Amino acid sequence: MKHASSIIRYDEYSLSFAIYGEVDAAIAETATFLWSLQSSADPESSLTISVREDLRKEFYFDFAALQVEQLTCILDANPERSFDLNAGIWSEEKSVVLATRPYPLNLKLRYSGPSRGFLFEDGGTAFVDALEKRQSSFGSLSIAASFDDPVAHDTDKMPVSRANLKRILEMSGKFEALAFSPLDRDCVLIPFAANVKTLDYMVDVKFMKPEDFESLVIVPKNLDLTICHDEDESWDELLLSCLKRVAELGHFETLGIAVDGNWDYNDDDLHDYESVAVVAEALIKVIDRNPNLTSLDISGSYWLLDWGPQFKRIFKAMEKHSSLRTFIMVEDCDWESDSDIEDSGDDSTECFDYPRYSWLEQLLSRNRNIEVQESSGKRCSNGASIDKLYLLNHFYRGSVQPVKDTQVTAWRPLLVATALMESASRNFRFSSLLLFNHTDVLCEFMQDLSLDERGALQFVSEDSEDLMTPTLPLHQDPMKTKIIRDTN
Repeated sequence: MKHASSIIRYDEYSLSFAIYGEVDAAIAETATFLWSLQSSADPESSLTISVREDLRKEFYFDFAALQVEQLTCILDANPERSFDLNAGIWSEEKSVVLATRPYPLNLKLRYSGPSRGFLFEDGGTAFVDALEKRQSSFGSLSIAASFDDPVAHDTDKMPVSRANLKRILEMSGKFEALAFSPLDRDCVLIPFAANVKTLDYMVDVKFMKPEDFESLVIVPKNLDLTICHDEDESWDELLLSCLKRVAELGHFETLGIAVDGNWDYNDDDLHDYESVAVVAEALIKVIDRNPNLTSLDISGSYWLLDWGPQFKRIFKAMEKHSSLRTFIMVEDCDWESDSDIEDSGDDSTECFDYPRYSWLEQLLSRNRNIEVQESSGKRCSNGASIDKLYLLNHFYRGSVQPVKDTQVTAWRPLLVATALMESASRNFRFSSLLLFNHTDVLCEFMQDLSLDERGALQFVSEDSEDLMTPTLPLHQDPMKTKIIRDTN
């Protein structure tokens, strides 16, 4: 009995199921119904189509039985959905359907072996021809081979032929994002020059040398790079060369760096914090020399790099970065608390293997625009004290935004007055931040007061009891006084 497997993900849920039948046409009809069921317009929604790898090839569903009209129905029913195609030999007609949808598509094509995985019948020629004729952006395209497959690095065994892969990479303005698995020596450098804003790329140390980065043209402003290697292969020089080039170019807006391998890691594979120092120094130069960097993700490097105490210098480099909004660490990262340090009796940086919460508090106090997150999106925090800093910084960013947004200029007095009476009410730190960023509005309030009302106001110095002064970013002095109504 033949079958087709699939996984549908939507919101926080996923549904895995397989369709079995004696006739391919019947499976195609059932699959069209199930795969066309509308789900919520969740950007994380996805449909993965595959076959069971533990069955013989004669039990695989023949995707030739899926008609053009059926494929069109499946795609059009949920245009926001990501489509991950891992099976079947797809005809030229269906290739054109994939390339010509009237909306941006998020399409992933995955080849996983000679007897399974996605393949274009003509090597992708019809698909690429249709892409070249598009007047609007295709959306996002990912082309991948199985990392642990012996033919994974032969680009002619990927979903598209070598020639058509190069045609895709040479297209201009056709994609919002591109993603590729390891390419061989002949093609490995081409994706970096792709005229696309976002590139997610896995390179293999077998096919790339550190000196390749010396004068490499990297066009995408958003780069997510994974360096993969076998157990006996050296990768650290390639990583350092990459970071050096990223610092030299200085045009990046988001950056993700990961190191991955094809074996089971153990503690002996971990580079200790002393050997990571040179990597940390290279990363600091990346931060310093990319003024438009908004997001930095190193969560994928934790398996082999013990960042530990190096975060003190990294956080320091982030303190004055005006654009950086998100720094992403590994999931469930271990931290050292002040009590741990007091109990040890040794305050030296080298005494501890983990970053300290005190370093994070200092960063958040000096750069109110940044959040430090785990890879899941959860903010790194020790609880009460750092949560309060996040709350204060959130209020600060909200109070600054109306000043920068010219569309709300006329509404600023009303917005400031509402904030003072509601979210900033009875909280001097919030009130001082708000008035510090909207001093002109405060002056307007004062001008509208009568002489009697002005005389009823008095200034209380910063030495007053219970006065809490916030630390403003970029070393600006906070407002030194508090205005209250005289009750005498």
